Amino acid sequence: YRFTLTDYEAYVAKRDSVIHSFQGRAALQRGGLLWRLACDLFGEDSEVYRGPSAYQTHNSHQVLGGRDYVDDALSRHQEDVICEVYRVKPEGPDCTMFQSWWPTSATWLQSGMTLDYWSAGDEQFFVKHRENILKGAVQPKSVQEW
Repeated sequence: YRFTLTDYEAYVAKRDSVIHSFQGRAALQRGGLLWRLACDLFGEDSEVYRGPSAYQTHNSHQVLGGRDYVDDALSRHQEDVICEVYRVKPEGPDCTMFQSWWPTSATWLQSGMTLDYWSAGDEQFFVKHRENILKGAVQPKSVQEW
């Protein structure tokens, strides 16, 4: 299967619906590529910056100094939707592979590109990759290709 701009646009609509839900705050807090994919959608006065949502079903929970702290978190499935992970069955051997428009969070963390902040190099990669997607010059990649 050859992915098209229509496939990418469908992914963007699905990604944006997840990010505009309660998971938006969690995506911003996750940092890295998930943060970058989410940050275009929110202005500085957005509700997502005001604290955990009351409706979140997937929470991060910590106990520090005898106090409970709960915050929004993303499930792996939600992260996969934000990066759009496709299950692809290649011709030939009986196997399945996963491809995505963007590296998953785990792949991004293992890429060697990650620092404790979003760098100029990260932004350059992001902008160039998005331009190549919109030109139809790249297809979703497997973990090994990332």
